[in-house]
Amino acid sequence: MKRLAGAAAALALSAAACGNGGLPGAAPDAATPATPATPAAAAGQAASAGFASLTSGGLHSCVLAAGGGMLCWGNNSLGQSDPPTGTFTEAAAGTLHSCGVRVNGPVVCWGSNWDGQSAAPGGSYRALSAGAGHTCALDAGGAAVCWGDGCCGQTEAPAGSFTALAAGGMHSCALRPDGSIACWGSNEDGQTDPPEGRYTALSAGYFHTCALDAGGEAVCWGRNEDGQTDAPEGPFTAVSAGGAHTCALRPSGAAVCWGRNQAGQTDAPEGEFTSLAAGYFHTCATDAGGGIACWGYHWEGQLDAPS
Repeated sequence: MKRLAGAAAALALSAAACGNGGLPGAAPDAATPATPATPAAAAGQAASAGFASLTSGGLHSCVLAAGGGMLCWGNNSLGQSDPPTGTFTEAAAGTLHSCGVRVNGPVVCWGSNWDGQSAAPGGSYRALSAGAGHTCALDAGGAAVCWGDGCCGQTEAPAGSFTALAAGGMHSCALRPDGSIACWGSNEDGQTDPPEGRYTALSAGYFHTCALDAGGEAVCWGRNEDGQTDAPEGPFTAVSAGGAHTCALRPSGAAVCWGRNQAGQTDAPEGEFTSLAAGYFHTCATDAGGGIACWGYHWEGQLDAPS
């Protein structure tokens, strides 16, 4: 079995590469996928008071507890799973760093800061997304502000007002009030070429991007060597793009995943879920009972979600 440091180093190297960089081709020892974690309620444990702002990064995940405190689990090689104490309103997990929005609006980040991705600027923010080596946020007026690695233009946000944003591997995208999408940064695989239309949500993966259109259909673009942009038909209520896979929620609460599956990251368990977040080799979701279920690569604790 490869050591934790090896997997973290692979992600760090891929995050540092621009243009011809690549997602690690396989999870360490991925030939033996882990069994999907059982949601806390289904396992007979008392359901939590509820979690919010679930987010999955490279090899770790974070979530907000009922009181606004942040909990993180998984790889912690650079402190990305050691959130500071205090109350947050939003969480964002990147490749090797994590960030959160405090109650009064400032952004706090921790973990890797090799490219300045954890050096959040001052100001008040209301939305946040962490990518491979950069971070983006929406300020109080809806303007996109990005910092960190700008090798491919991923921190050069266009002017204007936005309602949501997503930071990917080396690109970023944001949703305008009229439902159109603007993207910037690396476009090696077409990940910054959004199709025309009106959208209600979006998510940026490592080399691909997905969004939900006005009818709830999932639309994806960018790299597709593993089928990560081949979204199934039918309506969804949420979508999350990961390393080389994508997951989405049906109106019934069922999770559906597609794309690379060498570690079981697309083998979603049955159940009714309320939110989900795709990482590089794992996926997590909050269930209707207030618990968290995770599946996929587990050798660094990504499936050890709090209950």
